[in-house]
Amino acid sequence: MVLTIHEHFPPHGPLETPAVLRALVVAHRHLAGLKGVPRSTPGTVLKNERSGEVVYQPPSPEQIARLLHKQKHEIRAHYRFYSLDLINNIFYPPYTKVAFFEHDLGVSRVTATRYLDELAKGDILDKHRLGRENYYINRELVALLFNLPPLDMDGVP
Repeated sequence: MVLTIHEHFPPHGPLETPAVLRALVVAHRHLAGLKGVPRSTPGTVLKNERSGEVVYQPPSPEQIARLLHKQKHEIRAHYRFYSLDLINNIFYPPYTKVAFFEHDLGVSRVTATRYLDELAKGDILDKHRLGRENYYINRELVALLFNLPPLDMDGVP
């Protein structure tokens, strides 16, 4: 299976929220069959066929586990609404929305919105509007999965 995320990004210029969200949705669809099964073969990389240059190296299971542990403890320490379902919802896939939260946590739309907005205010998630929906992105997880440098979100709606 070849995952071509680059097709969903603009060829030049800054990454904008809609492009990032589309890429996350595509990645999620491709990874859906792997839910809960992190990469177990060390050294797996994607290389440029011509130059041999490593263009992507997925995070190790240990890196993913460390981030999960860190975020779980941050949420436990600072929020009264911690649950394992909440952690699963913001960690797999690396984005969520109110309807997912409602369904997975069994809470009302108002409660789901309040929880997600509080996590966004606490810098656990980034909130982005696309069309009529708000998407909440687990920025640290996306950065880890895609080996991205820290994003400068100043001035981005």
